[in-house]
Amino acid sequence: MALTAGNVVRLDSEDIQIESISGSSVQVVRGWRGTTPVAHLAGADIFITGSPLTINGADTIYRDLEIPHSGINRTEERSFKLRGTGGNIYGTRVKLVNSVIQDTAQGIGFWVQAVDAEIYGNIIFNNGYCDADKSIGSDNWINGHGICTQIDQGTKRISHNVIFSQFGFGIHAYYNELSVKQLPDYKECPF
Repeated sequence: MALTAGNVVRLDSEDIQIESISGSSVQVVRGWRGTTPVAHLAGADIFITGSPLTINGADTIYRDLEIPHSGINRTEERSFKLRGTGGNIYGTRVKLVNSVIQDTAQGIGFWVQAVDAEIYGNIIFNNGYCDADKSIGSDNWINGHGICTQIDQGTKRISHNVIFSQFGFGIHAYYNELSVKQLPDYKECPF
């Protein structure tokens, strides 16, 4: 994955936002999201954070994608957001079809702006993580749904998907910000 302006990277315990890239020069904002800027050694691991796919356009079909997260750490502070949502869908009348989404913080965010959109025939598994800060409440320390969706107008079609082994719910649906349906999936931290 190539870095672009707006990406946030994690270097040791510091988040750094990429402001601009010109040739081999990179302008950054250190200490992003309140992390502490520190000196880093050459060869330190860099993790690109955030969501690998965000769909804002309209009237397009996205199909046959594979969206994995390769990190092995399944415990992180909720605010770090090292694992992004596999795909955030905001576009109207778009479709995400026959794709595989795995090991991200949340499989698919199917947001209120995605009016008359569809998620069809996808395999969505092993998404979520355990929050390192368990003090926020016993119900909140396991995070990540297969599909989290909101609707307040139009139609959303979610069909023929295989959704399993999430840290949160398989599908978590909201209507006008009220939870209307929760389909339980996986509630125990897997280690």
